[in-house]
Order: sequence, then structure tokens, then C-alpha cells
Amino acid sequence: MKSLAFAGFSIDTDTGRLMELYPSSRHWTSDHGTYLVWISAKEARYGIYYVQLDRDESNRMRKLTLRFEVPMELRESVRGRSCSDILASIVARYGPAMDEPKPWSEEAARHEPKVWFDAMSRLTFDCAEYAVVIEPRQRASR
Repeated sequence: MKSLAFAGFSIDTDTGRLMELYPSSRHWTSDHGTYLVWISAKEARYGIYYVQLDRDESNRMRKLTLRFEVPMELRESVRGRSCSDILASIVARYGPAMDEPKPWSEEAARHEPKVWFDAMSRLTFDCAEYAVVIEPRQRASR
């Protein structure tokens, strides 16, 4: 059974796949299981400019975060995807959100997350975070 995915990213995405997809982008690994990729303009696809893969002590994926914020140096020439476009692409593939946790506000941001899940994974989109988060279902929080 395939897990939920966005733009080809899923709970099966690993650091090797990220290196394959983004060979000339900037990669960084922390001592605490976090792997980051700042995606170069020439390798950017689907409006994703930043990927964060968090792993546990056993090197299993805890969370994959895909961010759509356009880097400062590209903002004059590149327009980022709209929240409605990102949400529409998820709804087209998986249907309406299966869960909508209670909204909350943080400073000027209004968080209204939309959640989809299957037996293996959970996919969350929150426009206030301008990010898609994919987690293994047994590890998903909330």
C-alpha cells in the first residue's frame, strides 16, 4: 500500500533521494537527526524551496516538512504558489480534508490546518506555516 504523498515526497523519502533530486542544492545534517535542504532556484519544483527531514534515534522518519516560501534572493523574479493552489492540488488527489483541528492564532498568523490520513501516514497542510508536513501515522501528533 502506498502512503500519502505530495509532489513525489512521502514517508518513504530518505536522504539519498533528496541528494538525487537536489544535487547542487545546499544540504545540512544536524547531530539530532534533522536533515535540511535549501533548494536552489534551478532545482526548485512544485514551488518547494526547503525540505526538512526529521529522524528518530533509530534513523526512522519522524516528519518530513516541505516549505513553499520563496527565498529572499528570488522574490523579485519568482512568485510563490498560493495557499489555495497548494490546497487544491491536495484536494484533487485525496478529496476534502479528513480532519480540521481547532484553528488557533499565533501573532498575526491564523492557523487552520487541514489533515488527510491513511493507514500508513498523515499529511497536514497549514497555510499559516506555508508548509506540507508528512508523518508516519503511528508517530503523527495530534
